[in-house]
Amino acid sequence: MEWIAIGWSGFVATMLQLAFFSIVRSLRLSLFSPTVQVGCIFLRHPRNPATDVLGYVVLVLLGSSVVPLAYGLALEALGAPSWRAGAVLGALHGLAAAAALPGLGMISACIRSGAFPPPGMLGIGWGRFTPLGLVLGHVLYGGVVGAILASF
Repeated sequence: MEWIAIGWSGFVATMLQLAFFSIVRSLRLSLFSPTVQVGCIFLRHPRNPATDVLGYVVLVLLGSSVVPLAYGLALEALGAPSWRAGAVLGALHGLAAAAALPGLGMISACIRSGAFPPPGMLGIGWGRFTPLGLVLGHVLYGGVVGAILASF
């Protein structure tokens, strides 16, 4: 597995996933914004542009390095990278992310301060589409990573 493939696959997948989540939020199907939620781990105000920017930087860095490396290793262990295997891995990742959302209230400064509502079970508190949106966004991420890694 080449480092350039890991970085490129993660970067492209992260940009597409962030665009997907932005569209979902713009359509008011969910309050979930990964950039705001990651930024809220460090800052207390979800409407502060610094919160969104910090979350964006962290997501791009992790989504272009650690996460695609983990996906690549898992895909190789399962046989060979492919968009299908990546999408399945992404679905599992999305389900785990949705299941972990209630715990976010414990680490999110925005939720603890009352500036952002708690996600509730599977993120339903942020909109009924949130769990499905999380799974679909991660399926997109995994499928793109798998497809790009398969092409190298």
